[in-house]
Amino acid sequence: MNNLVIQAPVPTPAGPSPAPAPPITCWIGLDWADQKHGLVVRPAPTAPPTTHLVEPTPAALDAWFSQLRLEHPPGRIAVGLEQRRGAVLYGLLKYDFRALYPVNPRCRADYRRAFNVSGAKDDPRDAARLGELVVLHADRLRALVVEDAPTRQLRLLVEARRTFVEERSAWSNRLGAPLKCYSPLALALVGEDLTTPLALAFLRRWPNLAQLQAAQPATVRSFFSAHHRRREEKITARLAAIVTAQPLPEDAALLVPLPLQTPHLVPQRRPLNRAVAAYDTQSQRVFAPHGEAGLFGPLPGAGPGLAPRMAAVFGTGRANFAATNDVRCFTGVAPVKKESGNLKGVPFRYARPLFVPQSIVEFAKCSIGQCDWARRRYEDQMRKQKNRWAAIRVVAFKWLRILWRCWQARQPYDEARYLRSLQRAGVVLYQSLYANLAPAKTPV
Repeated sequence: MNNLVIQAPVPTPAGPSPAPAPPITCWIGLDWADQKHGLVVRPAPTAPPTTHLVEPTPAALDAWFSQLRLEHPPGRIAVGLEQRRGAVLYGLLKYDFRALYPVNPRCRADYRRAFNVSGAKDDPRDAARLGELVVLHADRLRALVVEDAPTRQLRLLVEARRTFVEERSAWSNRLGAPLKCYSPLALALVGEDLTTPLALAFLRRWPNLAQLQAAQPATVRSFFSAHHRRREEKITARLAAIVTAQPLPEDAALLVPLPLQTPHLVPQRRPLNRAVAAYDTQSQRVFAPHGEAGLFGPLPGAGPGLAPRMAAVFGTGRANFAATNDVRCFTGVAPVKKESGNLKGVPFRYARPLFVPQSIVEFAKCSIGQCDWARRRYEDQMRKQKNRWAAIRVVAFKWLRILWRCWQARQPYDEARYLRSLQRAGVVLYQSLYANLAPAKTPV
């Protein structure tokens, strides 16, 4: 997320106003490293900075910040650093007197190049630039609003789960490549998805065509029946295909090394599946009592996999996304406008946290089969000759505005209520959906 964004005013909730935060009385630039942490301290905006090198251990960092607090007891201490997460940032969360300003690494690099054209850099100088950014541009930087512990835990769980899912997909592609070369029949019998229990058991038992054709038809029949593939016409077709199948290559140089990969690749899938299942279980345990479960759990198409991811994307800190455009820019769904002279363009937004737009777009994709207006919007984009994923991103763009409104108001999504608002606005695209709406019991 680009940190150099002027914050929109946060809507003031009903009730007494919260107490104003204590003023900042000390500014720090922190450049973390494996050998030494560079910290540059400014006790006042115009005061000369002092440089400190601290051992990268929790005890050393804790002792340094405790001593700094004794020297600056009133107010808060502003810390500028490059991380939005990581060991150093997690260590700083325990101090209630800090105000953390995560600075985009590209912003810091460009700021350094503006004053060091030669490209010279070192840790203390980088720390000084971070502190200078916070002192001079605190009004344009976004202070980190720390989420509650369940939200941070859920975010780490769903992101780690996604990593294992991607590893499993890479494993499936790696296994499928040699099978297409020496045994395409195996893919025809078990399907292209090699992560299923059926595919795993089949390849473990018959890793090549010769072993499969040597098996008794009754053995093959009982195998598919044991994996709940009992349709007689399907089993008969599979047995006939096995009898008539011919090896694709006849070159001995291929028939020996390619089948050798399968017995070594197949066992790798089981631990990946166990890891994904373990993360699923733990994510559900954290998500079930989560404060946002009532908002994201019932969403059409979310299900047990995407609902925790959506809750982790939005979190519980409403001040992080004070306006709809904030969440659209953060997720990367909103494009970037570039204009210079007579040249105008709207390119794709590549500067974004990858996991977040993945979650939004995957949710939009799943909602198309469960939500009438989402399906109608997708079909309309496809009629306009958009490619599939561009059409899904249009649905995601629409969903973000809806979800933001529900999230800010803490009200679950109501599709009938949303369609009534479209009907009042006269949106023609969804005209056929309005006839099925029941009359509203209360004004919307």
